[in-house]
Amino acid sequence: MALVCEDEELTYAELDAEANRLARLLVTRGVGSEDVVAVALPRSPQLVVALLAVMKAGAAYLPLDADHPQDRIAYMLSDAGARTVLTVRDLAGQLPQSPDVTPVLLDDPATAEARAALPGTARGCRSRSTRPRTSSTPPAPPAAPRASS
Repeated sequence: MALVCEDEELTYAELDAEANRLARLLVTRGVGSEDVVAVALPRSPQLVVALLAVMKAGAAYLPLDADHPQDRIAYMLSDAGARTVLTVRDLAGQLPQSPDVTPVLLDDPATAEARAALPGTARGCRSRSTRPRTSSTPPAPPAAPRASS
């Protein structure tokens, strides 16, 4: 098990697939390298998935605590240049509204449907080896240097 929280469990494969789907969704919504994505979620497996997804999308995450004053959160969003905030409906109302920041409500049925439609595999994932490896298969030795003439 990769993650256990009360009655929720995620295997490593499930965690990876969920993070890949969310990362793909973020990329389709314009998130990329060097972007900042704010994350306002309760402590849960969904939070871990979101943080991993942001990094897989190539962005940095800005953790937000919805209990902070709205002007403090607005300053943090502005100062970090965050254009996207991952959150849930219960917390969205506690966050400041800004035309520059797009909320992605992870518990919204449309968001869940869009995520489910995306593949759970890593973007550009290719095998690095042409032969399968097992614990008894040693890696191939490096090529010997050529002698110059």
